[in-house]
Amino acid sequence: DDKLPAPSQRIENNWQNSSTTTTPLNVIPSPLAVILESSNNAFILGHDIAIHDQSQTSSELTQLWVSALQTDRNIVATVDKTNDRRGIWLKSATTDGQLSNPEAYRITITSQQITVEASQAAGFFYALQTLRQLWFDHNQPLPAGVIYDAPRFKYRGIMVDVARHYLTIAELKNFIDVMAVAKLNTLHLHLSDDEAFRLNLPDYPELAKIGSSRGLGQAIGPMAMIQQNLSKSTTKLPTAAESYQLSYSPSDIQQLISYANLRQITIIPEIDIPGHSRALMKALPASFYEKGDSSEYVGYGDDVIPVCLFNSSSPQGQEFTRDLITISYQISKLFDKQTTAYAINHELSIGG
Repeated sequence: DDKLPAPSQRIENNWQNSSTTTTPLNVIPSPLAVILESSNNAFILGHDIAIHDQSQTSSELTQLWVSALQTDRNIVATVDKTNDRRGIWLKSATTDGQLSNPEAYRITITSQQITVEASQAAGFFYALQTLRQLWFDHNQPLPAGVIYDAPRFKYRGIMVDVARHYLTIAELKNFIDVMAVAKLNTLHLHLSDDEAFRLNLPDYPELAKIGSSRGLGQAIGPMAMIQQNLSKSTTKLPTAAESYQLSYSPSDIQQLISYANLRQITIIPEIDIPGHSRALMKALPASFYEKGDSSEYVGYGDDVIPVCLFNSSSPQGQEFTRDLITISYQISKLFDKQTTAYAINHELSIGG
């Protein structure tokens, strides 16, 4: 169509158009509303700053404010519950209609204080992320005014595939920190695929012993070619001849959940069934292989569990049903009782 601009120009137009939604502050994502006052009326972050905590949130969350000031500006802040005018105020605003969204917040900056209002922990945490960007961008002082924000989307997530390539708990924590800066709230953790089943469930030790290991001569063969030429990571990637066996224990998962939930991120576990289930099948062949099944799916002949066995009266059907329900339940239980705004008990994602 001659009326359409060339692709490169259309991309440029779209890029430029997206930037028109920004506010006067260099904050990502852009807050819903920003009202700035005169630059003469601004707040100076001093080394004697106090955080007056009336937020009714956890002390661990308040300590994140202390840690942020220490890390970002080398300021050692004190925490109290006094009514001193100066400093940073954290105020609970459960009856404020504008802050009814659990992730909403309002920041008011004057020459004397920074007042942060929110109805729940998530709002206070996201206000901190906004202020961290501000005090990076404005060395001294912080501009006076009002910042109000509430997310447009309830689900703001990223999926991380740890089945094909294992990430340590430390690496996942670092990734969570990056997510938190951008106010993302959901980590969709892809824990199983053809290449591995990454959870160590006490009742099914085969899942960690067999299902999390791959390499030449093993039940799960080398499922990935040598990839050093594709990766800039300093971590050595496995070759076909190497054994690649790593999984997460229940204590690993609890540690990760605690870290993520304090940063207002829900973790949704995902296992791949009925397709992409080779690791599950290799670990528990008596339950998840159907004898005589020679079907092929996209060139694979043994990566789809026989769903027609579910609730069947045959001996294998009973094993299949029992193990599938138990494994699914134990995984959902492992990720249960999360404390974020939108966490759902017994949530388990299945895909494939």
